[in-house]
Amino acid sequence: MTNVAPSQLFPGYVALAAGDAAPADCIAIPLTALPGLSPAEADENTGSAPKLVYEFLRAATDNNNTLATTARSSRMTLSRSTPQGAGNNLVSVGHTATVQLDVSGADVAAE
Repeated sequence: MTNVAPSQLFPGYVALAAGDAAPADCIAIPLTALPGLSPAEADENTGSAPKLVYEFLRAATDNNNTLATTARSSRMTLSRSTPQGAGNNLVSVGHTATVQLDVSGADVAAE
């Protein structure tokens, strides 16, 4: 197996350094919002796409679940499975994101 870099999974992905100007057509999530992701792991060419995705899902799930139930979206649920043994000192963890779609537009339904 080989390392999959973030830019391979997300074309155009770029890790910005402190003080770098972000392009106008981008979204930005500070590394501090993904505390388990190091700058090296976030690097677009040598970083780890699996680590990026895992930390994004972990943070999104944790942050969503800390919201009061009444403050959460009624159109989205996020959950994480209990770690299961995968052999060779590894465990597997599944994340589930469920989003309700508006059938007419096949897009996320308005709240």
